[in-house]
Amino acid sequence: MATITKNNGILLADIANNYWVASSIQQSDGKTIVLGQISITTELGSQNNQFSVLRFNANGTLDTTFGNAGETIIQTSDSFLRDEGFGQQVAVLSDGSIILLLNNDKQSYDTENEVFVFDNFFSLLKIRPNGTLDSSFGNAGKVTVDLYPDTSDTRAGYDGAYSIDVVGNDNILVTGYSVNLQNSNNQFTKDSFAANAIYKFSANGQRDTSFDMDGVLFNAAD
Repeated sequence: MATITKNNGILLADIANNYWVASSIQQSDGKTIVLGQISITTELGSQNNQFSVLRFNANGTLDTTFGNAGETIIQTSDSFLRDEGFGQQVAVLSDGSIILLLNNDKQSYDTENEVFVFDNFFSLLKIRPNGTLDSSFGNAGKVTVDLYPDTSDTRAGYDGAYSIDVVGNDNILVTGYSVNLQNSNNQFTKDSFAANAIYKFSANGQRDTSFDMDGVLFNAAD
Protein backbone atom coordinates (compact mmCIF):
# COMPACT_ATOMS: atom_id res chain seq x y z
CA MET A 1 0.00 0.00 0.00
CA ALA A 2 1.39 3.39 -0.96
CA THR A 3 2.14 5.94 1.76
CA ILE A 4 1.82 9.56 0.62
CA THR A 5 3.31 12.65 2.24
CA LYS A 6 3.32 16.22 0.93
CA ASN A 7 5.83 18.95 1.70
CA ASN A 8 5.76 22.45 0.17
CA GLY A 9 4.22 21.29 -3.09
CA ILE A 10 6.36 18.14 -3.34
CA LEU A 11 4.60 14.79 -3.16
CA LEU A 12 6.52 11.82 -1.74
CA ALA A 13 5.11 8.35 -2.38
CA ASP A 14 6.58 5.43 -0.44
CA ILE A 15 5.45 2.45 -2.54
CA ALA A 16 7.86 -0.43 -1.90
CA ASN A 17 11.51 -1.39 -1.89
CA ASN A 18 13.11 -1.61 -5.37
CA TYR A 19 10.41 0.62 -6.87
CA TRP A 20 10.87 3.07 -9.71
CA VAL A 21 8.60 5.19 -11.87
CA ALA A 22 8.38 4.29 -15.55
CA SER A 23 5.96 6.93 -16.79
CA SER A 24 3.20 9.34 -15.78
CA ILE A 25 0.45 11.30 -17.50
CA GLN A 26 -2.14 13.86 -16.44
CA GLN A 27 -5.79 13.28 -17.30
CA SER A 28 -8.04 16.05 -18.62
CA ASP A 29 -9.70 16.30 -15.17
CA GLY A 30 -6.36 17.07 -13.49
CA LYS A 31 -5.82 13.61 -12.03
CA THR A 32 -2.42 12.01 -12.59
CA ILE A 33 -1.67 8.41 -13.53
CA VAL A 34 1.71 6.95 -12.51
CA LEU A 35 3.03 3.68 -13.91
CA GLY A 36 5.67 2.20 -11.65
CA GLN A 37 7.56 -1.02 -11.36
CA ILE A 38 8.52 -3.16 -8.38
CA SER A 39 11.40 -5.61 -8.72
CA ILE A 40 11.08 -8.67 -6.47
CA THR A 41 13.86 -11.19 -5.90
CA THR A 42 12.55 -14.76 -5.67
CA GLU A 43 13.87 -17.48 -3.38
CA LEU A 44 15.87 -18.83 -6.34
CA GLY A 45 17.49 -15.45 -6.92
CA SER A 46 15.64 -14.54 -10.13
CA GLN A 47 13.87 -11.22 -10.65
CA ASN A 48 10.10 -10.89 -11.09
CA ASN A 49 8.52 -7.54 -11.80
CA GLN A 50 5.19 -6.20 -10.66
CA PHE A 51 3.57 -3.10 -12.09
CA SER A 52 1.95 -0.51 -9.89
CA VAL A 53 -0.59 1.90 -11.38
CA LEU A 54 -1.42 4.82 -9.09
CA ARG A 55 -3.98 7.56 -9.63
CA PHE A 56 -3.68 10.85 -7.79
CA ASN A 57 -6.28 13.54 -7.40
CA ALA A 58 -5.43 17.06 -8.52
CA ASN A 59 -4.59 17.96 -4.89
CA GLY A 60 -1.99 15.17 -4.64
CA THR A 61 -4.01 12.68 -2.59
CA LEU A 62 -4.54 9.14 -3.79
CA ASP A 63 -7.80 8.62 -5.66
CA THR A 64 -9.43 5.93 -3.52
CA THR A 65 -12.06 5.24 -6.22
CA PHE A 66 -9.28 3.68 -8.30
CA GLY A 67 -8.14 0.09 -7.73
CA ASN A 68 -7.33 -0.77 -4.12
CA ALA A 69 -7.30 2.58 -2.31
CA GLY A 70 -5.74 4.31 -5.33
CA GLU A 71 -3.43 1.57 -6.60
CA THR A 72 -3.69 -1.36 -9.01
CA ILE A 73 -1.00 -4.08 -8.93
CA ILE A 74 -0.35 -6.21 -12.01
CA GLN A 75 1.62 -9.41 -11.52
CA THR A 76 4.10 -10.63 -14.14
CA SER A 77 5.26 -13.82 -12.44
CA ASP A 78 2.56 -15.94 -14.09
CA SER A 79 1.76 -16.68 -17.73
CA PHE A 80 -0.27 -13.50 -18.16
CA LEU A 81 2.71 -11.41 -19.26
CA ARG A 82 5.09 -14.22 -20.21
CA ASP A 83 8.03 -13.76 -17.88
CA GLU A 84 9.78 -10.42 -17.42
CA GLY A 85 8.18 -7.10 -18.25
CA PHE A 86 9.47 -3.54 -18.22
CA GLY A 87 7.17 -0.55 -17.97
CA GLN A 88 7.60 1.85 -20.87
CA GLN A 89 4.78 4.40 -21.05
CA VAL A 90 1.14 5.10 -20.23
CA ALA A 91 -1.72 6.73 -22.17
CA VAL A 92 -5.34 7.65 -21.40
CA LEU A 93 -8.36 7.15 -23.67
CA SER A 94 -11.28 9.57 -23.90
CA ASP A 95 -13.40 7.56 -21.43
CA GLY A 96 -10.64 7.56 -18.80
CA SER A 97 -9.42 4.03 -19.56
CA ILE A 98 -5.67 3.58 -19.20
CA ILE A 99 -3.36 1.88 -21.69
CA LEU A 100 -0.06 0.53 -20.38
CA LEU A 101 2.84 -0.05 -22.76
CA LEU A 102 5.29 -2.73 -21.60
CA ASN A 103 8.40 -4.24 -23.13
CA ASN A 104 8.78 -7.95 -22.37
CA ASP A 105 11.49 -10.59 -22.35
CA LYS A 106 10.67 -14.28 -22.49
CA GLN A 107 13.47 -16.58 -21.36
CA SER A 108 13.66 -20.31 -21.94
CA TYR A 109 16.36 -22.94 -21.86
CA ASP A 110 17.14 -25.12 -24.86
CA THR A 111 18.22 -28.39 -23.21
CA GLU A 112 19.38 -29.96 -26.47
CA ASN A 113 21.81 -27.18 -27.34
CA GLU A 114 22.35 -26.13 -23.70
CA VAL A 115 21.74 -22.44 -24.36
CA PHE A 116 19.26 -19.84 -23.14
CA VAL A 117 16.80 -18.50 -25.71
CA PHE A 118 15.49 -14.94 -25.34
CA ASP A 119 12.42 -13.56 -27.08
CA ASN A 120 11.69 -9.82 -27.05
CA PHE A 121 8.24 -8.37 -27.69
CA PHE A 122 5.90 -5.75 -26.28
CA SER A 123 2.44 -5.72 -24.71
CA LEU A 124 -0.49 -3.36 -24.25
CA LEU A 125 -2.77 -3.62 -21.21
CA LYS A 126 -6.04 -1.77 -20.72
CA ILE A 127 -7.20 -0.67 -17.27
CA ARG A 128 -10.76 0.57 -16.72
CA PRO A 129 -11.27 3.99 -15.06
CA ASN A 130 -12.00 2.17 -11.78
CA GLY A 131 -8.61 0.41 -11.85
CA THR A 132 -9.68 -3.08 -12.93
CA LEU A 133 -8.34 -4.90 -15.96
CA ASP A 134 -10.60 -4.56 -19.02
CA SER A 135 -10.93 -8.16 -20.21
CA SER A 136 -12.71 -7.04 -23.41
CA PHE A 137 -9.44 -5.53 -24.66
CA GLY A 138 -7.39 -7.82 -26.91
CA ASN A 139 -7.02 -11.22 -25.28
CA ALA A 140 -8.35 -11.03 -21.70
CA GLY A 141 -7.11 -7.48 -21.25
CA LYS A 142 -3.81 -7.54 -23.10
CA VAL A 143 -2.37 -7.38 -26.59
CA THR A 144 0.98 -9.02 -27.31
CA VAL A 145 3.01 -7.98 -30.35
CA ASP A 146 5.53 -10.62 -31.36
CA LEU A 147 5.72 -10.67 -35.16
CA TYR A 148 8.58 -13.19 -35.19
CA PRO A 149 8.10 -15.55 -32.23
CA ASP A 150 11.10 -17.66 -31.33
CA THR A 151 11.25 -21.43 -31.06
CA SER A 152 13.65 -23.57 -29.06
CA ASP A 153 16.18 -23.62 -31.91
CA THR A 154 15.42 -20.39 -33.79
CA ARG A 155 15.84 -16.76 -32.78
CA ALA A 156 13.34 -15.52 -35.35
CA GLY A 157 13.38 -11.85 -34.39
CA TYR A 158 12.06 -9.37 -31.91
CA ASP A 159 9.79 -6.35 -31.48
CA GLY A 160 10.21 -3.45 -29.07
CA ALA A 161 8.32 -0.27 -28.23
CA TYR A 162 9.47 3.28 -27.51
CA SER A 163 6.29 5.30 -27.03
CA ILE A 164 2.50 5.32 -27.20
CA ASP A 165 0.02 7.98 -28.32
CA VAL A 166 -3.78 8.21 -28.66
CA VAL A 167 -5.12 9.83 -31.81
CA GLY A 168 -8.49 10.35 -33.50
CA ASN A 169 -11.28 8.12 -32.24
CA ASP A 170 -9.18 6.56 -29.48
CA ASN A 171 -6.84 4.90 -31.98
CA ILE A 172 -3.62 3.76 -30.35
CA LEU A 173 -0.26 4.35 -32.04
CA VAL A 174 2.89 2.65 -30.79
CA THR A 175 6.29 3.60 -32.17
CA GLY A 176 9.07 1.05 -31.90
CA TYR A 177 11.21 -1.31 -33.92
CA SER A 178 11.02 -4.74 -35.51
CA VAL A 179 13.82 -7.14 -36.40
CA ASN A 180 13.46 -10.27 -38.52
CA LEU A 181 16.68 -12.28 -38.34
CA GLN A 182 15.54 -14.83 -40.95
CA ASN A 183 18.00 -17.42 -39.70
CA SER A 184 18.39 -19.92 -36.88
CA ASN A 185 21.86 -18.98 -35.61
CA ASN A 186 20.84 -15.87 -33.63
CA GLN A 187 22.91 -13.61 -35.89
CA PHE A 188 22.15 -10.55 -37.97
CA THR A 189 23.09 -11.29 -41.61
CA LYS A 190 22.58 -9.70 -45.03
CA ASP A 191 19.22 -11.47 -45.22
CA SER A 192 18.00 -10.03 -41.91
CA PHE A 193 15.55 -7.15 -41.79
CA ALA A 194 15.51 -4.31 -39.26
CA ALA A 195 13.15 -1.35 -39.28
CA ASN A 196 11.59 1.35 -37.22
CA ALA A 197 7.88 0.62 -36.96
CA ILE A 198 4.55 2.25 -36.15
CA TYR A 199 1.81 -0.09 -34.93
CA LYS A 200 -1.83 1.04 -34.98
CA PHE A 201 -4.59 -0.42 -32.81
CA SER A 202 -8.24 0.34 -32.24
CA ALA A 203 -9.58 1.10 -28.75
CA ASN A 204 -10.53 -2.60 -28.34
CA GLY A 205 -6.96 -3.76 -28.99
CA GLN A 206 -7.35 -4.99 -32.57
CA ARG A 207 -4.60 -4.09 -35.02
CA ASP A 208 -5.97 -1.70 -37.65
CA THR A 209 -5.48 -3.71 -40.84
CA SER A 210 -6.35 -0.65 -42.97
CA PHE A 211 -3.12 0.96 -41.76
CA ASP A 212 -0.33 0.21 -44.26
CA MET A 213 0.74 -3.43 -43.96
CA ASP A 214 -1.61 -5.26 -41.61
CA GLY A 215 -1.55 -2.48 -39.03
CA VAL A 216 2.21 -1.97 -39.08
CA LEU A 217 4.18 0.68 -41.00
CA PHE A 218 7.83 -0.23 -41.49
CA ASN A 219 10.62 2.25 -42.18
CA ALA A 220 13.67 0.17 -42.98
CA ALA A 221 16.86 1.22 -41.22
CA ASP A 222 19.85 2.09 -43.38
